[in-house]
Amino acid sequence: MTAPVSEEKVSDSEEIPMMAPVTSEKIAMTAPVTEQQTKEGVYRVSFAMPSKFTRETLPEPQDPRIMFKVVESRRTAAIRFSGRVHDKLATQKTEELRAWLLRNGIAPKSNFVVALYNPPFIPGIFRRNEIIVDI
Repeated sequence: MTAPVSEEKVSDSEEIPMMAPVTSEKIAMTAPVTEQQTKEGVYRVSFAMPSKFTRETLPEPQDPRIMFKVVESRRTAAIRFSGRVHDKLATQKTEELRAWLLRNGIAPKSNFVVALYNPPFIPGIFRRNEIIVDI
């Protein structure tokens, strides 16, 4: 989350305008949308909130499984690729990034995370994706 533009509290029913469409969500997110497997069959999906909001000014989630977390700046490594992301492609790109880190003597300090930057209607060849890991 970047520095806030406004400290004004919004109502719990106010919708935040979308910067990268997520059609099933009422609260709009900015790119990227990230996905991380936390255990077998369980995934954590994350959305970046617009920078004009702070943790205190975001509307309260209606679902207790939804949590807001401020992520501080950190150093990461990433591999960028196009296409529609599926398990085989994500695994292949994760292994490419892992091999590059190993060759360069860099130890990963987090799980590898899939980041998606485009709405679903963008053709695969034009889609921007990344695998990101803290270093």
